[in-house]
Amino acid sequence: MHGRADRLRRTVERSRTLNPRPDLASASAVGRRPCDGAGLRAAREAAGLSRGALAARSGVSAATIYRIELGGRDRPFPHTVHRLAVALAVAPGDLEA
Repeated sequence: MHGRADRLRRTVERSRTLNPRPDLASASAVGRRPCDGAGLRAAREAAGLSRGALAARSGVSAATIYRIELGGRDRPFPHTVHRLAVALAVAPGDLEA
């Protein structure tokens, strides 16, 4: 049993040497800016779109739009904000908090 654990440990160490992972704490915040969920909802309603219609236009799921609007996802990926902004015909900066 001891040999198996050692082999697993060596395999993990070797994979990290070959494919080092960035520090996940710092990588998660890179390029992400706060998104104003209330602003997204106001822009969506001003355009006369439901969450489903905005999802269809933007390629962003209705569940993600819902989470952003309610503040559950306050730092979405930049490409997500860009897709939503294009679908709503607003500048991406208009959706940032």
